Amino acid sequence: MLGKLHADGVHNQAMVAGLKWMYKREAFHTPHYNILAYDAEEDWLENGQDVCAVGRDGEVFTREAGATWDGDCAFICPATDFAKEHFRTTARALAEAGFDLFEFDQMNGGVCQPCYSMEHDHPPGYGPWMVESIQELMRITRDEGRKINPNFGLSMEDPGELYVQHLDTYCSRANHVNHWPGIGPGSRVVPAFYYAYHPIIPSTNFDIRYSTQPDDFTILRNAKAFVSGAGLAMQMTEWQVLNTYEEGDRFPTPDKCDAHQVEQLRNAVRTRDGSGRSYLVSGEMLQPMDIDTPLAEYPRVRTVGKERISETVSEEAVLHSAWMNAQGDVAFFFANTTRDPVSFTFAPETAEWTPDADAVARVYLNGDAAGEMPVSDMETLSVPGLGALMLEFDGGNE
Repeated sequence: MLGKLHADGVHNQAMVAGLKWMYKREAFHTPHYNILAYDAEEDWLENGQDVCAVGRDGEVFTREAGATWDGDCAFICPATDFAKEHFRTTARALAEAGFDLFEFDQMNGGVCQPCYSMEHDHPPGYGPWMVESIQELMRITRDEGRKINPNFGLSMEDPGELYVQHLDTYCSRANHVNHWPGIGPGSRVVPAFYYAYHPIIPSTNFDIRYSTQPDDFTILRNAKAFVSGAGLAMQMTEWQVLNTYEEGDRFPTPDKCDAHQVEQLRNAVRTRDGSGRSYLVSGEMLQPMDIDTPLAEYPRVRTVGKERISETVSEEAVLHSAWMNAQGDVAFFFANTTRDPVSFTFAPETAEWTPDADAVARVYLNGDAAGEMPVSDMETLSVPGLGALMLEFDGGNE
C-alpha cells in the first residue's frame, strides 16, 4: 500500500511511542471508539526492567494509564545500548517498509524520566546526559533510515528547543482551541514556536480529524493551522467511515469527507503550496495588527477521561497572519471559517513593517491571482465563505 501511495506523490509518517514501554492496557469500547486490550507484562518483566529508568527509591519508574487510549508503562532509559539498538532497528524497519518520516511521539518536548540506576552508562539523576542521550538517539535514527531512504526525516511531538537542529519537521498544536495543553476558557492558543523557529524548521499539522459529517470545529482548527504555517494533511475519523460506509468500502478517501471540509482544505492547500509557499513554508512569521472580525460559534465534542462532553466555543470568523519571505516581501493571509462572506476592517501593517503610502498589493484568492489592490482601498476587506485570501506586498519600510 505504501508503494502505491508513493506513486501518487504521498509521503508517509510513522508515529513511534518514543521511550515509552507500555506493558498493559484495558479495552475500552464505545460506538465512537475502539481500544483493544494489551498484556505484555511478562515480557516486560523478563526483558524490559533492566533497561528502563529507575527512580530515587531504586525501583523502576512506572506510570498507570492516564487516558482511555493509554496503558500502564515504564520508560526506556535513553542512555542504554538497548535504546540505541531499538531506535536503530525500528528506523531501518520503517524505512524498508516505505515510511518517509519517523516521529518521536509520546515524549512531548523531548522529555525523558530522570534515571538513578547505577548500572546504566550515565550519572544518576537529572543532568545534561538526558538531552545528550536523546540527541544521540535522534542522530542514530536519522542516519539509519537514510541508509535506505535518502529523504528519511525526523519529527517530534511538541518539540523542545534543544532538539530543533536534529529535526526535519515537527508536529505542533497551534490549531488547538482552549484545551491543550491544559489551558482553560478565556485563554488563547498562539503559535509562539512557529514565530520563533519557522524559518529553521517547518511544522506539520496534527490532531485535526476530518469527518464524513459536517463539523465546523474541524474547519476552524484547519484554518488555525493554515495561518500558522503548518503543513496541512487529511486525517479521516475511522469510526465515522465505519458507521457510514459498507464493508469493502471503508478506506478513508477525500470523497468520503464532508464537502465543506474538503473545500476549505483545498483552498488552504492551493494557497500554501502556490502563491503563499515562500511565506508559509519557508518564511518568517511577523506580528500582525488585530482585525475587527465578528465572532462565530463552533460546536465540538471532546473527551475528558471516559466522558464525551458537548460544548460550544467562540472564535474570530476570520483568522489571519503576516509573513516575510527571504526576499523581504510581505504577505497577509486570511482564512474564513464560516460558509458566508465576512467583511472586516484591516490595516496592512505589522509590528515590524509598514507599507509605503502608495503601495499596491497583489491579491490571491484560494490560490488564484485575483488582481491588485492599493493600500488606500484596504480599510475594509471581505473573504468569501471558506475562502483563503492572500495580499502580497513588495518589501517596503521596516
